[in-house]
Amino acid sequence: MYVQFTDNTEAKLLSVFGSPQDPVFYPNQGEIPEDDIRYLRFMFPNLYPLPPVLSEVSALKRDELRQACSNAITRSSFQSEALGGVYNYDCRLVDQINLKVRYDIATFTAQPEPIWASDGTRYEWKLHTASEIIAVMVDMNEHIKYSQVKLATKLAAVDAAIEAEQVIAIEW
Repeated sequence: MYVQFTDNTEAKLLSVFGSPQDPVFYPNQGEIPEDDIRYLRFMFPNLYPLPPVLSEVSALKRDELRQACSNAITRSSFQSEALGGVYNYDCRLVDQINLKVRYDIATFTAQPEPIWASDGTRYEWKLHTASEIIAVMVDMNEHIKYSQVKLATKLAAVDAAIEAEQVIAIEW
């Protein structure tokens, strides 16, 4: 089987011919058997896909893990006992910002500030003193750190992988 490779590494086929061609017009030619994996991948790419490339798979996995970490932080609530009982608080970016603003106001005015909190059945405005807001912020920080530590562990596993299949197997 006469073929033209994409370059002189002869790793990938560009064309297949029934006979040798003029090398001036068709450089990087060679002859391979019909059962050569390069030929099979060229002719039947769906049946003989290229193996995944570690660097490409790793980059995609890093992005996937970072997104999963962000979702774990911002799309789930965390619990705090700052008010004495257990309450749930959202942790979207806007919630994080609002918590900081409410703390600043409560500190400046020495008056409690309302924050959305849920007793598990519904969210409602609950008044929080500056020290209670600090307690909520500490619990929020623990919630965020939990996901960030998990992310760091997963990214270290990606970096330690020596085969693409190892990276593919890593899940959030």
